[in-house]
Amino acid sequence: RPMLFLSVMKNNVPDHRYVGTLSPQVENYVCHSLVTNCWCVQSKLSLEPDAVYAVLVVMAEGTERSVPLRLTLYTAPDLDEGTVIAKPIAPQAEWHLIVLTGLTDNSGQCNLELIPPPNAGSVQVTLVLESNDQTTFCSINTLQDGVLHKQTPTYAQFTAVLSVPFSGGHKYSVTARSITQRQDPVRQGATKLLVYSTKPLDAIPGENQNIKVDLEAAQGMACRTTSETVSYGEEAVPADTKRQEESNAAKEEVGHDPAVLQAVMSELEEQRDNLFVFTQESQQGNEQPKVLEKLRVEKEELSIKAGDLEREVQQLRAMNENRVASDVQRQASQKRLIADALKFKEMQEQLDNAVAMKLQLEQDKAA
Repeated sequence: RPMLFLSVMKNNVPDHRYVGTLSPQVENYVCHSLVTNCWCVQSKLSLEPDAVYAVLVVMAEGTERSVPLRLTLYTAPDLDEGTVIAKPIAPQAEWHLIVLTGLTDNSGQCNLELIPPPNAGSVQVTLVLESNDQTTFCSINTLQDGVLHKQTPTYAQFTAVLSVPFSGGHKYSVTARSITQRQDPVRQGATKLLVYSTKPLDAIPGENQNIKVDLEAAQGMACRTTSETVSYGEEAVPADTKRQEESNAAKEEVGHDPAVLQAVMSELEEQRDNLFVFTQESQQGNEQPKVLEKLRVEKEELSIKAGDLEREVQQLRAMNENRVASDVQRQASQKRLIADALKFKEMQEQLDNAVAMKLQLEQDKAA
């Protein structure tokens, strides 16, 4: 049986078909199955709100007949808000595809022009450059009306993928370059350029280029042209995924079956007798079990520790009460000192007044 492989890419772009480029460095990558199997593969992914994901299951070998496949999506039990829409791809959702094959020029490049329809509006395009040499490094860059538009940030080994937006009414130039590890151009190297687009495009190879549109190669790939021969499946809930419910009558019959009750009672009695015999054999006369003795010693130690802690708590409580009493006495002493000072001041004033009156009387007598 052919092996299966599952991959998940964010957004509906065709570069998710290229299993060889699946890695965290690829734009729109989400996850893929870590283990291949001939009957079941799985992958864990985190979904973001209002985002679109493309799930692709690939068979390692082709088959001469249709093989039924089932994709099941499991969500957390506490997911009670929002919905996850699982919609199979339809023929109308497939992208248009242009396949160009040939050889690179003396500078290791392949040049072509892509022209969207004048009134096409926004067109999403994905360019894929593949080389037959595994040691080749590839890159892609695009120009819009002669001005640099978008390019791959680095060279990629064997395969380069670039997703770029186009607009109707503009002319775009595409340069796909292949170099060696020493950064020398790959001259006359076999190459393939795939142009995916959401709307039809016109692809015109540049002058003196050894590449051409290959209609036969496009027939062997999933795209809008071949969508009529592809089975896309449908969303459903198979019967074996539903919980089987038994009738209440069958449950009542099982619960009141005399044979079942007798079997349960016999098993319980046997377990009771075995437990009694085991307990007698483990006692060995009147000797107390070591486990109980150990528990008794531990209980006594804990009681002693609890008594020590209780005495410490009482001492701390007494010290706290003495400290509070000392604070109250100190405050009362301060109040008495203040009152005595005020009384002393008042008596001093009275004494001064009496001395002044005595002097005044003596002066009056002398006069």
